[in-house]
Amino acid sequence: MKSELKENMYVRTKDGIIAKVDYIDNDTIFFDKYLYRTYGDSIDFLEKDNLERIAKASYNIIDILEVGDIIIDSIEKHEILLIDDELMVRNTGLIYDNNYYLPIKNITIKSVITHEQIEQMAYKVGE
Repeated sequence: MKSELKENMYVRTKDGIIAKVDYIDNDTIFFDKYLYRTYGDSIDFLEKDNLERIAKASYNIIDILEVGDIIIDSIEKHEILLIDDELMVRNTGLIYDNNYYLPIKNITIKSVITHEQIEQMAYKVGE
């Protein structure tokens, strides 16, 4: 999989950063944004023989999402849940029944916050 990265594929790193392959030049893969923004370790490309940071890749962003990630559409945010072996989101919109679930494919995804990013940003009370 990792050696088969192509332009316009989405990738998810092992620490939960999501980016899109912008273009590939010889043995280098360039991304549409920096993959890492912590402590000066920001990169916008990887050598093809150094792809151990990539955990998942797909042309469809839904394929690289995981339980606990937050997806944001144009109006609200949704936490991804696993229900009957399918990734779903709880509807929290302006509908009378706020407790029903929707398949992720029914959501127009505008942005994603991965569960790894949430854990990194979290302030832990009492630790």
